[in-house]
Amino acid sequence: MKKKLCLFVALAIMLTLLVACGGNESADAGTTGMTDTTDTTGTTEPSVPSLRYEIKRIDQFYDGLARFLAYVETEDGYGTEKYGYMDMKGNVVVEPIYKDAQHFHEGRARVYGLTGEDDYSCHYGYIDTTGKLVTELTYWSADEQFNTLALVSDAQGKHYIDREGNVVYTETEDVIGIGAFSNGLFWVQTEEVRVSGNVFTLTYYNEKGEVAFTLENAKSVSQSDPLYANSNFNDFGYACVEVREEESENWNSYYTNIVLVDKDGIIQTWAEIGNQDSITSLNGQYGFIGGHSWDNSGYYFYINYANQTITQTDSISYRNVQYINTKYFICECDLYKNNKKVVDDADIPEFEGAWVLRLEPFMVNDEIYIWVQLKNSDQVYFAALIDTKGNVVIEPTASYSSFYEYKVDYRTKYAAHTFAAGVCKVYDQKTHKIGFVDMNGKWVIEPQFSSATDFYGEGEDAVAVVNGQTIINRKGEVVFTISN
Repeated sequence: MKKKLCLFVALAIMLTLLVACGGNESADAGTTGMTDTTDTTGTTEPSVPSLRYEIKRIDQFYDGLARFLAYVETEDGYGTEKYGYMDMKGNVVVEPIYKDAQHFHEGRARVYGLTGEDDYSCHYGYIDTTGKLVTELTYWSADEQFNTLALVSDAQGKHYIDREGNVVYTETEDVIGIGAFSNGLFWVQTEEVRVSGNVFTLTYYNEKGEVAFTLENAKSVSQSDPLYANSNFNDFGYACVEVREEESENWNSYYTNIVLVDKDGIIQTWAEIGNQDSITSLNGQYGFIGGHSWDNSGYYFYINYANQTITQTDSISYRNVQYINTKYFICECDLYKNNKKVVDDADIPEFEGAWVLRLEPFMVNDEIYIWVQLKNSDQVYFAALIDTKGNVVIEPTASYSSFYEYKVDYRTKYAAHTFAAGVCKVYDQKTHKIGFVDMNGKWVIEPQFSSATDFYGEGEDAVAVVNGQTIINRKGEVVFTISN
C-alpha cells in the first residue's frame, strides 16, 4: 500500500511540474512581445494561418487603421517580415500575412501576398477595413490607393475596377496609354496606324466606364511633376491636352499646342486674351497658364481658371505661383485674392528685418492659415503662422520649426506640417525632438519623440503614433505600446 501511495504522489508531482513548465513558456512568449494566434477552437479561417509574431513598427493611421510591420515566425523556426493592421486602441484587426501593404484610402487598402505554395507566387489585391478581400490576389500591378476606381493589370491587360472589384473598363488593342482617375474622369489614348499618318484620339471615361467625350487629333500630356501640364482633371475642372492644328502636318514641340479642356470636352480658346504667340507652360494642378506675349516680349502672363483674368510681370516665374483654391493663390511669398494682393510679407511688422523664404497654406475648419518660414541676417530660421488678412496668429519663433524637406526626382522640396485635432507636429530646435503645439504656439505635448505622425481623429479621441512604437492620445497618454 505504501509503495502504491508513493507512486501516486510521484506522478502527481511530475504532472504539476509539467503544467508549471507550460505556464512559464507562455509567460516568456508574452515578455518577448511574441503574439501567438494559434487557434484552439477550430474556427480559424484557412486563409489566415496560425501565427507567432512580434510587432516591430506602427505607421500613420488612415481610415481608423494603422499598418504595422511584424516579424513572423515561420514553421521551420526562421522568420520573415510581413504587414498587418491595428485599430486606434492597438487591437490587431488584420493579422500580419502580407508581404507588402499600403495605407487605407476610401475604405480600401492594396495588399501583396502569396497566391501559391512557394514564396515567389505573389500578386496584388484589395482588402476592406475588416480585412476581407474585396478582390482576390490576382493582379500583376495595382494602384497604391483606391480613388473611387483603381487601375490594375493581369494577363488580360489593364482594367479599371470599382470598390467592389467589378471591372468597369478594359483596354483594347489600339490603346497606347491610360491616365489616372481624377475628379470623376480618366483618359485613354488610342492610336490608329494609317498610311497617310497615324491618328491619335483621346477619350475620357466616367466612373461607370462610360464615354464622357472624345477628342480627335489629340494627345495626352503626362508629367510626374505637378508643376507641369497634365491630362488628368484637376480640382478646377480642367485638364491639359496637346492638339494638332488643322494646317499642321506634324506634331510640334512639347508645349506648342497645349490647351485646356473642360469636363464637357470643350477646348478653351484664348483669342480674346490678346496677342500671345504661344503657351510656354500650363499647370494642371494649381490653376494657371504661363505664356509669352508678343506685346510684352519676355513677359509671362497668368490666367486664373476661375475668372480668366491676367497678371503680367517680368519678374515672376510661373513656378512660383501656387493656387490654394479658386480665390487665393501665393506668388513670390505674397498672398493674392482674386488677383489682388491682400498680404504683402514686407508689410507685416513682425517680419521686419527678416527674409521670408516660403509660405505653406493649409485648411482648418474651412479657414485658410499659412505657415511662414523666415531667416534673419545671422542665418537663424524662424516659423510663424498668419491668416489670410496678414494677422500673425503665432509670433515668429526660432524655438521650433514646422517645415520639413522631402525629395522628388532627386530634387529637394519643402512643406509644412498642418494642424490636426487642434495641434501641429513641430521640431524643437534645442532638444532636436518632436512635440505638438496648439494654435497659440504653446506646447501641448512637450518635445520628446524622435519621430511622430500627425494626429488622427477628432478631439480627445484623436491618436498619434510616436517613435513607431507607441500610440498616444491627445493628452500625450499612452494608449498602446509594443512590448519590448
